[in-house]
Amino acid sequence: MNNPTKNSQEKVVLEWNGVVLKSMKDLREQATHELLLTAHQSGNLHRWLSQHYYEQEASQIETIRIEDRDCLAELCRILSVAYETGGLSHEDLAERWRPAPAVS
Repeated sequence: MNNPTKNSQEKVVLEWNGVVLKSMKDLREQATHELLLTAHQSGNLHRWLSQHYYEQEASQIETIRIEDRDCLAELCRILSVAYETGGLSHEDLAERWRPAPAVS
């Protein structure tokens, strides 16, 4: 029997370079832009924050869309993670993480 609410209750594990992130301190020390954008795009960042009782941060990132021009800057600001673009413009960063169009 398939329970549709079971998946939403499963514990989200964020792991980067073999390190399991267990706290906000871990996230801030290990986070890369790729991790933040990938986890945000999949919804795992929001679920991880909620499951670790970072409700304020979770509610703030909930409104940020991956397509937003300042998505990465906003995620970094909310999570107090260093924001460095590596010379890429906001448009380049947004284009890199824009979801692929649906194939009809």
